[in-house]
Amino acid sequence: MSSQKDPQTVYVSQNAVKLYEEIPSGRWLKTTELNGVIETSRRNVLHILDKLDECGVVERKSGAPGLAGAVKRSVHNKVVKSHKQKAREEPAALYLNNGYEVSSCSLNQADTIQIHRLVAIAEYGFEAVENSHVHHINSIPWDNRPSNLIPLSPSEHRRRESLRLLIENVPDDVLAKALELKGYPEAAEAIGAAADGPPPS
Repeated sequence: MSSQKDPQTVYVSQNAVKLYEEIPSGRWLKTTELNGVIETSRRNVLHILDKLDECGVVERKSGAPGLAGAVKRSVHNKVVKSHKQKAREEPAALYLNNGYEVSSCSLNQADTIQIHRLVAIAEYGFEAVENSHVHHINSIPWDNRPSNLIPLSPSEHRRRESLRLLIENVPDDVLAKALELKGYPEAAEAIGAAADGPPPS
C-alpha cells in the first residue's frame, strides 16, 4: 500500500503556468531564457518566478549584480493549474451577500456577479446598466423581479437611498406633518392611522 499523499493543487495565473511549463526539472535554466515566453516585462517575469518559488514548485538562484539568475523545478508532489482551469472544473456557487443574490465561480472578487445586475442587463440592455447602479424599487435586495429593478446614475441612486434611510428613521408624527405641509394630506392621514394602529373592533 502506497503512503504517498494525493498531490496538492496550486492555482496560479495563466502566465505563471506558461512559464512553469518551460522550466526544466533536472537542470538550472537562466532566467533570461524565459524572456519572450509570455508577453510581459522582464520585471514581471521575475515577479511570477518569485510567486512560483513561494508556492514551492520552483527553486531560484540569484545571479550576481547585473547577471541573470537561474531557476529549475523543485521536487514536489504538486499539480500546477491556472485559475481559469479551476473555474472550469468547479461549479459556480449562488449565495446571499448583505441580502443581495450573488453568483460566484469561487476564484476571487472579480469572478462574482450580483444577480440583480444580470436581470437588469436582460431587461434594459448592457449599455443602460454598464455604468449605472441597479436600484431595487421596493428596497428588498433579494427581490430581483424585472419590475422591481431600475438602472440609475450613481448620484441618483445615492440620493434615493439617502432619502429612504432618512424617511425610515423619521418618527411617524414628524413624517405625517411634513407630508401635510407639502400638500399630501391623504398620505399624512394614512401614516397617522398606521401609527395609531387598527381601530378597535
